[in-house]
Amino acid sequence: MIFKEYYRLIKSKFTMLIIVVLSGLSLVDFMMMHSEKMMFIEQFNTSTSPDLNKVALEALIAKYTGIRFLFNFWFNSDFSQIIIMITYIWVGVFLSHYLYTSKENGYGNMIVSRKSYKYYMFSIILSQSLYIISVVLVSTIAQVFLAMLVGGFSFSGASIAGIQLNVTQAIGIILLQIMIISIYVILVNGISSMCSCIFKNKYIIQSIPIVFAILPTIISSTLGNIFSFIANTIIYFEANNVNMSISNIYNASFEMNEIILNLIPIFVYTCIFVILVKINLKRTGRDYI
Repeated sequence: MIFKEYYRLIKSKFTMLIIVVLSGLSLVDFMMMHSEKMMFIEQFNTSTSPDLNKVALEALIAKYTGIRFLFNFWFNSDFSQIIIMITYIWVGVFLSHYLYTSKENGYGNMIVSRKSYKYYMFSIILSQSLYIISVVLVSTIAQVFLAMLVGGFSFSGASIAGIQLNVTQAIGIILLQIMIISIYVILVNGISSMCSCIFKNKYIIQSIPIVFAILPTIISSTLGNIFSFIANTIIYFEANNVNMSISNIYNASFEMNEIILNLIPIFVYTCIFVILVKINLKRTGRDYI
């Protein structure tokens, strides 16, 4: 059932749509970086100012490679935060409500009458998780390709938090980024899906991922202005921290407390998910049919 549900999701027309949206937004940022690079090139070729350090400018231009476009997009651009928000909204609209709606339309009853509710629930969550990983993987590969296409197929100049990376390290960062984004989105989808045992309304369940996308920012910008502790803690739950967590750890020179702080949201979301799973199995599993 897991792979059957996975293939159903993969074949959905919305799969290509979300991949195009996520990669398309990154292309906007890459084109802005490319425009900046062309401005420096024009300055290098046309300026006659004696104060212009052409050696330094040439070195700067050389660093404007595809990998720099990609890392700048993830770790410095506001577009990356928008992409995470869109990804959260996507799982809310198209995935998180499925456990609830399948019960309402009777499909879930047919499965649970043959299998246990526990089997059905974990099959749906696992198939959706595999689907999320696939979408994140493909859209990230598309972002890498677009960055290289616009900025040049080169890994030279790859750096994060001022630390220069070789090809292997740069590829490692890309793989870590795929893993971190997938984990966040899977947990947000899992929590939202499990809330079907609390909220008996499709639209409320669909809107839960939006809470993860905007609520931490609202709290940080309101209560955070009054209580610095709240601001310093909640900032790690904001959508932009999903993309920036690797960069934040590098910026802190791998200090253990900074690593822990950046991983706190994953720990908290995992605990919430586990608790909701237990509640869901107890409430919904007991009287599903």
